[in-house]
Amino acid sequence: MTESIVTVRLTRNLRYKLTYIRTFESYIESEREVEVTDLLRSLLQAYQEAIAPLASYLRRLDVATQELELDEKLMSHAAGRHDVEAQLRFIYDGLRRAAAWYKTQLMDRQMTSDPELRQLLLDQDALRHVLVAGDLAAPIPPTVTADDDLDTAMQILGHSDLDEIAVVDRDDPRRLVGTLTSQRVIDAYNTETLRRDLAGGMSSTLGVTGRVNQVALGGGYVMQEIDAPIAFHGRSLRELDFRSRHGVQVVLIRSASDPDPARRVRVPTSTERVREGDTLVVAGPKPAVDALQQL
Repeated sequence: MTESIVTVRLTRNLRYKLTYIRTFESYIESEREVEVTDLLRSLLQAYQEAIAPLASYLRRLDVATQELELDEKLMSHAAGRHDVEAQLRFIYDGLRRAAAWYKTQLMDRQMTSDPELRQLLLDQDALRHVLVAGDLAAPIPPTVTADDDLDTAMQILGHSDLDEIAVVDRDDPRRLVGTLTSQRVIDAYNTETLRRDLAGGMSSTLGVTGRVNQVALGGGYVMQEIDAPIAFHGRSLRELDFRSRHGVQVVLIRSASDPDPARRVRVPTSTERVREGDTLVVAGPKPAVDALQQL
């Protein structure tokens, strides 16, 4: 009986995981640097935890998981890495390929038609967050902290070939607290640039929004002032998520009654809370702005 594509792909994935586990164990045996050993042990634990649900699912597909052999080609490549830097690069490259594989499977209907399998793939895809850990053991790790600004993140990403970099603790650069993707940095940078342009170079356009219904920005985009709906009061821009839910960007907030003159017209951050009496200056495609106006 011919194996299904699901069985073939998952079986191959399990073989790779088992091979990487053996590789981690081998590298640990030969490694003397405590920090690198700790990193390898954390990766080993993550893979061991990931194998259990994957093997269980395959056994229900009548796969004899206990009889699977290691991937000889992968083992050969692993054995050819003799110094720490080469070993970490080998592991890092493997984790990046695994992350790409999971993203591909999650877009394949054959692999996601079963809700249990879809959840399994989502859980396995969580392993991609440890791929950045390989950078932490490098001599000059490309990392950022929560205190770094967008310009810093853009420069670091621009001078590396990485799509994702580590966010580390400011006081303990060896402690990984999260990851930052290049796409998120670019989106945030573009948004901030738009805000600065609108608050500065387009001040005359903003002035017009208070006197006319809408101002055309070109390309089907408009800018408009709207009174903040009651449902928005007390909620932050992050909670309201204008971009995803309404397709617009809040570029300014006007608060005529604010006792601080400097805050009566301000460029908001994601933590800014909309207050009663606020006027929102929004920009976006005309249909989206029109829809928001009707709320």
